[in-house]
Order: sequence, then structure tokens, then C-alpha cells
Amino acid sequence: MQDTGSGGAAMREWPPPEGMTGSGTLIRVQASHAVDEQYTCLRFAEGKTRPNAWPGRRVERPKPYLENFVLGLVLAAVRLVECEGMAPQDAVRRAEDSAGRSLHRAQRRFLRHAVERWLERDRPKEAPPVIPAPGPWVRMREVDGRTWELTGWGACHHNPGRRLREFSFLCYGSADPRSVPKDRIAIAALAAALGEPARQGAKPWHPYRLLGAEPVDHVRVALTGLHDGSYRLLFEGGPDQVRAYYEQHAEARVKEIVGGGPATPGGSCAGCRRLETCDAPIRLPGLLGIPAGRGPFPLRELSASHLRYYRKCPQMYFSYAQHLPRTREYSPENQLGKAVHAHLEANHRSGLLTPCGGADMPWGDTAWGDGELCMTGKWARIGSRMLAQHIDMCPFLNDGVTTVLPEPRRAFYDPYAHAVLIVKPDLLYLEHGSWVWRETKTTQSADAWMGRDPFTTDPQLALAAVLLAEGAFGGDPAGSRVELEVLRPDSGDPSYIEPRNEPERVEAARRIVREYVDAWRGDEVFTPSPGAHCRTCPVTEWCASAPEEVRRGRR
Repeated sequence: MQDTGSGGAAMREWPPPEGMTGSGTLIRVQASHAVDEQYTCLRFAEGKTRPNAWPGRRVERPKPYLENFVLGLVLAAVRLVECEGMAPQDAVRRAEDSAGRSLHRAQRRFLRHAVERWLERDRPKEAPPVIPAPGPWVRMREVDGRTWELTGWGACHHNPGRRLREFSFLCYGSADPRSVPKDRIAIAALAAALGEPARQGAKPWHPYRLLGAEPVDHVRVALTGLHDGSYRLLFEGGPDQVRAYYEQHAEARVKEIVGGGPATPGGSCAGCRRLETCDAPIRLPGLLGIPAGRGPFPLRELSASHLRYYRKCPQMYFSYAQHLPRTREYSPENQLGKAVHAHLEANHRSGLLTPCGGADMPWGDTAWGDGELCMTGKWARIGSRMLAQHIDMCPFLNDGVTTVLPEPRRAFYDPYAHAVLIVKPDLLYLEHGSWVWRETKTTQSADAWMGRDPFTTDPQLALAAVLLAEGAFGGDPAGSRVELEVLRPDSGDPSYIEPRNEPERVEAARRIVREYVDAWRGDEVFTPSPGAHCRTCPVTEWCASAPEEVRRGRR
């Protein structure tokens, strides 16, 4: 079966996924399974491709009260408009009524907005006219007693007279071609070029029902942004070009996804059916301060950023967690901080373990940074002065540094809180056998953190202290510490906490983690909490409680 990852004997040797039960006779590869490798866990992806296999051990959890995939409702409403001629507002109401769970007011606002933007999207007038296709395109083959399906989730249109098919990915924000990896494009293109229109089987774990082949001479794959109706063509070509594109960009990736591999804990853990049988995310019962037996809770993903957003406004957190579009998210000061972090990350990622020096830093007003993080003029000067302060605080000045991990992602599972905690230290490094967590903050204020202990007030630093106290990263806990590097244009201040030697500060860190998590864990409706932060909130466009002039100004 060449177009799902080369067939024959190699496939017959693949065993069923470890720790799963069921027939495993259906293998379904979706374009969405091919995402940026940095965030892909092959163990997770392998399980997703086996819809009729189940984990050997399952934990029954309540379903979330609120809908968690509003894009599905957008597509449902769009099809009602395009296929049945329904008025957009009626189609939105029908889609809302069909949802399996309640919708937050922010989701309802986005749903209405997204349907309008889709119907007004800027698909070029010279592009071939298309009409909705009867169903998703599925490339199905029978190989060695298994059913193999290759497909993609998105909007499917065609022009039967021109023997043309067009597949459109949907995204929440603006259509940026860089956001769609070539392997995803190739899988969607192959399904469009060689697949048949299909209907979902009686159950999600049943094979698709094919509706009959039709000739295809031309395929287009596009991306539509639902915030602004932007449209970008990602691929265009005939079946032969599709096959060549697939072989170059996706064939090896599909083999990798279906064949599985080592677990990589991270953002996929909270959506993984195999979480309870996987030893990759470290289990730390009680890490987040929720006592055993308080639940049950729906499984959620959590990060320090989530906790900060929730503390400001529960709806802000929910809108971020649902990936609703953001407007003017970063101020110039925020952009400067990101640029400083990116420059230090690049320096530390070199693998040389040599301290940062003057030759590694920008100086004066000379532009530095890449893309959106390119600093010029005043911001280049301020940032270069901040980076100069790092030279005397570079961790590589210390002897005994042997392993350096810039911005690593790590996942920890607290079964009491039913939450997967994702952390991403600015820098994690091993010094004399002990792990050190380094966070870097940038500020132009001389009194930032004055009079307070950041390790017991900031949720990111508090979580770092608690995790090192729990020995979550391994190594010798005796020398582990959390470091805070504060960079100002004219000074740099290092601060430390050594969990093994400062139990009172660790207990204070545990208290702040419990305080932040407690309300978040019990909340199912995420009521907005309007205040001064509304004026800078990137998601006020979807908030019914924000002042109207603020919403208009943030669009």
C-alpha cells in the first residue's frame, strides 16, 4: 500500500500497540496526526491511528461541561449554509443545538464570527469555482487483513466538470502557510487525489463507507483563517504531482506515525487514550495540592501561564485554552522580552558549554533578532544592554555543567487533580549531577519584585521549586536549585532557592500552587471577571462582559 506508507511484509510485522486491546484491524491516518515533530509523541500518534483498539486500563472520568472543539461546529454550520441554503444565523443556531455539550458565551461569539468570515473569505475570484463535496475524501485499501484509511479533517469542495477537488484546513486566527507542515499538506492532498467521498461508519471505530469513485485531474489544498477570512493556497497539482509530493514529504512520516515509537511527554498527554498505561509523564499524586478523593474531574492540561490567566479572569483562561484568536497579544516590552529569551536560547543551544561573552551579544543600536522578534532602534539598544548584564550571570561560568536543555518541555501527571502539568523552563541544566532550573525575566523597572519573594508569589517559580523538591527531574536533589535571572538595561540580579535547604520557602511555594489551582480545578463555567486588565486583554473580542469600546478597540 504505497500511499499509506509503503506496503507488504514490513507492515505485517508491526505488532498491535503495546498496552492496548481490541482488533486493531482498522488503521486510520488523519492529516492532523502529522504535526510539528517537536510536539509529537509517537506513542500518542500510534494510538490515535487505531480507532478500534482501546487502552488495556481505562479510568472513567466525567466529560467536560463545555464544548472543547468549536471548529467542528463552525464546519457543521458552514455545510448547512452551503449545502442546504440555510441562513447563516439559523445554521449557527442549528450547530449550537447539535453540540454534545454546552457552549461558553465566548465560543458562541466566535462561532458566529467564524461562519461569517468563512462565507466572506478572500478566495481569489480567478480561482476555479467549487461546490461542497458530499463527504470527506478517504483513501482506503485492504492490506493483509487490515483496513487502511488516509484522510483529513477540513472543508471539502469540488468542481465535477473540471474534475477538481479542493481541501481547506481551518484555523482560528489568520491563514499563515508556515503553520501547516508539508507532511500534513501531503496527506490531505493524497486523500483528495486518490480517495473517494465517504460517510462515517455506524460508530467512530468502524471503517468509513465509500460513496463511489470519481475522476480527479487537479487538487488544491488551502488554509482559511476564521478570524479574518484570509485564504492561502498551500498546494496545487495533478495526481502525479500529488504522489511525488507525498513521497517526498509524508511517506516516511506516515510510517513513523503508524509504527509508533518512544513516548515523548508533552502537550499530547492530556488527550491521550493511553495516559494511564504510559510511564513517560511522571506521576506525582498531590503535586498541585488537590487531596485524594476530591474529584472526579475531567482531565485537563495545565501550565503556569494558564494559572496566571485564570487568576486575572476565568474567561481569559478559557479563551486561551480554546485557542480563540488573540489581538495585539504582545506589547513592545513583551516582544523585547521574547527577543532577549530567543537570543539567549540560541547561545545556550550551541552545545559548546562556553560562557556567553561580548562577541555573543549585540551592541548599541544595531538591529538584531529574527522575523517578528527583530529589534531595531530604541528597542535594539535597550535589549542589547539587557543582554550585556547576562554575561556575568551566564550559568556556564560555573564548573561542572555537563548537560544543557534550553526550553525543554516536560509533563507531569497529578492523578488527584486529574491534570497534566506542562512546564517549559527557560533553561534546565545539570551541574555536578544536580538539576538547576533557570528562569530569565526582563524589566525596565528598578523595583520589580521589590519586597516580595518571587519564588513564593509567581506560579512558574513556585511550580519550579515544588517540582525540584519532589525530585521530579531526577539527579542528585542535594544540589538542585531554581534560579531567577532578572535583566535590566543597567543591572542584573540573580536570585536562588535551594529546595533541599529551604523547606519553609518550599512550603510557601506549595501554598501558592494550591491557592492558584484550587479555584481553577473546580470551575466548569469560567465566568468573566472584568476589570482594568480588559484594556490589554487579547481576547476581549469574544467577551460579552468587556466594555464595548474596549472590544472595538482590540479588533
